[in-house]
Amino acid sequence: MEQKLRESEAYYKAIFEYSGTAIAILDEEGSIAMANSPCESMFGVTTDEVCGKKSWAEFVAEDQREIVKAKYRERMIGSNRLPSCYEVPIVTRDSSIRHVIMNVVSIQQTGKTVVSFTDITDRKQDHEELQKAYRQLQEMQAQLVHSARLAVVGQLASGVAHEIRNPLAIIIQSVDYLQSLLSSEPEVEAVQMIREASWRADKIVKDLLRLSGQSTFTLTKSDIRPLVEEVLVLISGQLKCTKIKIVTQYEEDLPDVRIDVNQMKQALINMVMNSIDAIMPLGEGTIMITAERNGQEKVRLVIADTGTGISDDLLDRIFDPFFTTKRKEKSVGLGLSTAQHIIERHNGRIRAEHNQGKGLRLVVDLPAVRN
Repeated sequence: MEQKLRESEAYYKAIFEYSGTAIAILDEEGSIAMANSPCESMFGVTTDEVCGKKSWAEFVAEDQREIVKAKYRERMIGSNRLPSCYEVPIVTRDSSIRHVIMNVVSIQQTGKTVVSFTDITDRKQDHEELQKAYRQLQEMQAQLVHSARLAVVGQLASGVAHEIRNPLAIIIQSVDYLQSLLSSEPEVEAVQMIREASWRADKIVKDLLRLSGQSTFTLTKSDIRPLVEEVLVLISGQLKCTKIKIVTQYEEDLPDVRIDVNQMKQALINMVMNSIDAIMPLGEGTIMITAERNGQEKVRLVIADTGTGISDDLLDRIFDPFFTTKRKEKSVGLGLSTAQHIIERHNGRIRAEHNQGKGLRLVVDLPAVRN
């Protein structure tokens, strides 16, 4: 009988030691009574350092310790509400965090508890990497769909623009000639209305051509700050009789950017006009324009306004062609989509986000010229 007990003890000791799973036996107070070699390797300690001296809870990450201890106590009093195993973050001797599945089995006859630990850190990291890759894939897919949609819109826009451009040029020339022949006030005003509508249509045609990438594109090394100031002079007429204030703030020694001056000027006009239109319904507001370095290789331009802003569900659509929250007679929704197209042709990026407090921020990053 004694021989069988010794054999049984040796058998279970071999299983305990060489099972390949980290196993610890805890006493009634939760202190570690025994720990096998895989357990020592996992925690980075020896049996002599922990047995009878340390509670298993001391290895749990501090921010989760009380939560895990509460689960353990509830499990030990026989609660069936909790599973016998749960995920626990542990801290090893070198202060690294390992994520383990802790399986708890109580031995009622002895008052001791057998706890096994399965390291799932690598599996968890793989899962997180997979989720990250999936999110990136979704973003890339959305970008491809957006690019395909823009390509179709660009082709359509190019065709429509070319069909309209020639007859529109004839209309504008004829209106100019007709206006020179008229003298009575009502007729002059009527022709002037036709002229203004024609010029507005001509601007839409030019925006369509920019959107389709059929406008000329010549890059020159330029300082973005004088260009912003030139744009503000051009749109100053729009601010007369308004309570809209424009504030500029430029970082000193700002690197140059390589841009097509005329196209970038148009992009800036579109963005500033978007802010002006957003403030108009409120009666007053501020547009803050800043230019600064963004790291060593980019120049960041931010146009922030205190206007009406835009809802979360519409924010992602703000650069879509023909999308607008304004009255149709006020805008056809090409301003920001054209600005985005121009900026991306410069290998830049633009994003829209909510301004702190209220309004909208347009953030533009352009590649800086290396000296």
